[in-house]
Amino acid sequence: MLSVIVPVYNTEAYLKRCLDSVLGQTYKNIEVICVNDGSTDNSLQILKDYEKKDKRVLVIDKENGGLVSARKAGIKAASGEYCTYVDSDDWIEPNMYESMMRFTVNEDIDLITSGFIRDYGTHQIIQNEHIDPGFYCKDELNIKVKQRIVDLQHFYRLNIFDSLCNKIFRLELFRQYQLSVPEGMDNMEDTTCFVPFLLMTSSVYITG
Repeated sequence: MLSVIVPVYNTEAYLKRCLDSVLGQTYKNIEVICVNDGSTDNSLQILKDYEKKDKRVLVIDKENGGLVSARKAGIKAASGEYCTYVDSDDWIEPNMYESMMRFTVNEDIDLITSGFIRDYGTHQIIQNEHIDPGFYCKDELNIKVKQRIVDLQHFYRLNIFDSLCNKIFRLELFRQYQLSVPEGMDNMEDTTCFVPFLLMTSSVYITG
């Protein structure tokens, strides 16, 4: 099962689109853990409505503590073999999880990562990882991925995006890195979690 963690804070204008895109996935074996981080708008009521309609939805309501705090609450409650995140003002394509989770069937995968699209309303920019797609383990993982995390040719760029929302993680390995991020961080919180995790992985699949 895949645990999908959705931190929510005052995003009522986008929340239904986000949840519909997650619950409408062609990959059905998911739990959707929505963490309301002290929203003052109608976000909590929207979450409760979805929880009533779909048994895969679990709502956690907590006092405001920031994004890291919400992510920690979500991952503590997660029970899947794998986990991922979706920001509550974003949405995902219907086959995203199916296309990524199929790599876990025949391979012992710690991390699966994909490209993503930046939607600016008037135009879109497709962003792909800067390492060739494929399965990496052992020496190839160390040489082609871990030793190339930092792009030395471009200032302040990683060859694998540090965003958590375009990735699927093996939960039992990833949880400790998420829980180690200091609460209250509002900058580099993804990098602080992701890079140490990547360095400890045994296998990675880059889909594009």
